[in-house]
Amino acid sequence: MEKLLTVVMPSYNAAGYLPETVPTILASRHLDQIELLIVNDGSKDETSTIGHQFAADYPQVVRVIDKENGGHGSTVNAGIEAARGKYFKVVDADDWVDTQAFDALLDYLEGVDDDLVVSPYTKVYVDSNQEELHDEFQGVTPEHHYTFDELLNITQHTLGMHTMTIKSSILRDNAVRLGEKMFYVDMEYITYPMPYIETVSLFDAPIYRYRLGSVGQSVSLESYLKNRVMHQNVIYRLVSFYQTGKLKGIRAQVVKAQIQRMINLQVRLYLMLPDTRQGKKELLAFEATLAPDFKREAPSKLVYVLRLSHYRLFGLLRHYLKRFKNTRTN
Repeated sequence: MEKLLTVVMPSYNAAGYLPETVPTILASRHLDQIELLIVNDGSKDETSTIGHQFAADYPQVVRVIDKENGGHGSTVNAGIEAARGKYFKVVDADDWVDTQAFDALLDYLEGVDDDLVVSPYTKVYVDSNQEELHDEFQGVTPEHHYTFDELLNITQHTLGMHTMTIKSSILRDNAVRLGEKMFYVDMEYITYPMPYIETVSLFDAPIYRYRLGSVGQSVSLESYLKNRVMHQNVIYRLVSFYQTGKLKGIRAQVVKAQIQRMINLQVRLYLMLPDTRQGKKELLAFEATLAPDFKREAPSKLVYVLRLSHYRLFGLLRHYLKRFKNTRTN
């Protein structure tokens, strides 16, 4: 029997989170319409044991997929292959949902047939016990049925992964698969289905609760620096997808703008490497392999100046950026 919604929960060493996250879904009054797939990504803790206990307690709702470690993208891929729900949503094991809003979303999904339903979400700064509503949909009328192009013409940007509840068939029938053994594949999840989405509506309640550290904390610069090759490879993959020509009009425009923002971040990472020579070497290699479409227009003044100087100002700009090492980089 097809369920209304499949929730895929990527889980790696999540034993400390699952007992808090899973009950926010299992408290739903629509359990007969929910499928929860806990995808254990080769965890070394008790993630699998805890997941299987939930499956034993709720056999009609919870399934556990145990797999070798392959990264976040591999867990989403496994979820796409196994999903039985009409709609598909990713909830990471260290985040959770607002159960009341989640139930309201399920009520809404029962009465619509849009390819995509989007919603705002809440950033929860657990260190300081503060919350912030993240709403990307200013100017969008709730529960109005738009074409996808109409929505993008209003928002003028790509969507956030946590905003999306998408038809499983869009992902499955079009062989949407994310990169494995790498971080930053959320942009692939956002981008790869875009050619196939026709209708969309806004359900204006924050369902997803996104766990963060303290207010003002950005995505860890140290993590970006350590994993810069992964970020670079995601850029290459997105550029390759863009060049297939599957994206047209406003869809192509917003994806190209997002890729340019990622390129700008990547250049900043090279500038912030402790070893100046290594940073410049990696930058030159990256720029040499970047597609011409993404070199004709610089994504920022910083990149424009670097390219205009034929990268001779690398050292000077690197020194300038040191002052901003702890600011947001994306």
